[in-house]
Amino acid sequence: MLMEKEAIKENKTVLDIGTNNGSLLLYAYHLGAKKLIGVDIYQEALDLAKLNIEQFATNYELYHSRVQDLIID
Repeated sequence: MLMEKEAIKENKTVLDIGTNNGSLLLYAYHLGAKKLIGVDIYQEALDLAKLNIEQFATNYELYHSRVQDLIID
């Protein structure tokens, strides 16, 4: 399994590298993650992730970037 339930700590931030359609971020949200951060090099994937995530969560950030170039405060 890509993500174990025990790996998600309630009220923590989850970073998904190669987020694609955001399904793992949504899973993390339903397990109690406080903030969701997704990174992908494909804008089309991020557009789909945004459509999926914004239906459920408000505290999320999506970045169109290579992970090597990503800077998050």
